[in-house]
Amino acid sequence: KQNIYFADFSHTGTIVSANFFPLAIGYVAANLNAELPGQFQIELFKYPKDLSSALSRKIPRLLGFSNYSWNINLSYEYVKQIKRRFPETVIVMGGPNYGLSQDEIVDFWNRYPLIDFYIVFEGERAMVELVRALQSVNYDVKSLKKGNKTLPNCHYKSGNIIVQGDPLPRINDLSELPSPYLLGLMDKFFDEILIPMIS
Repeated sequence: KQNIYFADFSHTGTIVSANFFPLAIGYVAANLNAELPGQFQIELFKYPKDLSSALSRKIPRLLGFSNYSWNINLSYEYVKQIKRRFPETVIVMGGPNYGLSQDEIVDFWNRYPLIDFYIVFEGERAMVELVRALQSVNYDVKSLKKGNKTLPNCHYKSGNIIVQGDPLPRINDLSELPSPYLLGLMDKFFDEILIPMIS
């Protein structure tokens, strides 16, 4: 099975600054498991030290980060170290801290060039499509980007071009998605520090 990690970082110290369960990546992971069953060993992370520990044991084939204004710098420090040591690991980001105008999107890619793909809007179905596309080229990012193939809800930089896929239909009913709670993906976060989220 391929290892896939998803991280929704919070800064830690005297307090945990964003002390809520990483529900968004939970739904992404749960849907990936449901659509491509039995293919992956998926683990979710909230605390940077836990991801560091996991990376010391096993390097994932793909690592996804939730991108918010409060954690982009922390996440990108991990991206830089991972790409330096393990350049074949596919790096995906997603989340609202991206940009709405073309100028903002261009600025994002100029500032964070080591990211391989960015999932815009909802990530549950887009991640499945991206992983299927990566599987078709044995996770070779350069091969996938060759020809500037568009992927739904996905942006990436190819040379000087930012390739932008068409938006997928919105998910109107969360009952269409498997529950990350029922699958046990949230169990590790019941640590009396993080606050459970429901939708």
